[in-house]
Amino acid sequence: MRRALALSVATLLVAAGCGGTAVAPSPSPTVGGSAAATATPKPSPFKLVVSYSNIIGDELPLWAGASSKVLLRDAPDSLLARIARSSPYGEDHVRRLREWIDEAARRGYAVSHGEREDGLSAVAVPVTGRSGAVVAALTLSGATLRFPDERNEPFVADLQQVARRMSDRGFDRPLPSI
Repeated sequence: MRRALALSVATLLVAAGCGGTAVAPSPSPTVGGSAAATATPKPSPFKLVVSYSNIIGDELPLWAGASSKVLLRDAPDSLLARIARSSPYGEDHVRRLREWIDEAARRGYAVSHGEREDGLSAVAVPVTGRSGAVVAALTLSGATLRFPDERNEPFVADLQQVARRMSDRGFDRPLPSI
């Protein structure tokens, strides 16, 4: 299911004329893994090259990135403190994490530019269960040159549309760990 969603979003990237990578990550802070699809526009409007990358077991820390800002919306302060302590910024990073999370909750999406890696940007939206709790993040990432803030609106709209469809289908909890 994550692979199909990543493919759908990657296809939207090509339709937007920029290409890039779409990722449907695991929402668990302890279980890694994601499905990704990369779409590359070709000179011909009738060709679309899509490749998949399944990274099983890879974990990314939650102290930065658009997905983290969305996934941590309902996180207790104790978890945020633990995440901040594990970051390169130390315990004081908890205040910045809370600011990012609150901003993402207000906007309905999160953005990151170069937080994990220079030149890499991402936009993420929450996928919610029937209770309204965040159960996953749907994220679009790529080169920062392709993700200036003024281009985020159509990306966010497309991601939110797919996330709503996921939520409507009853995506109530994270996928079980293997």
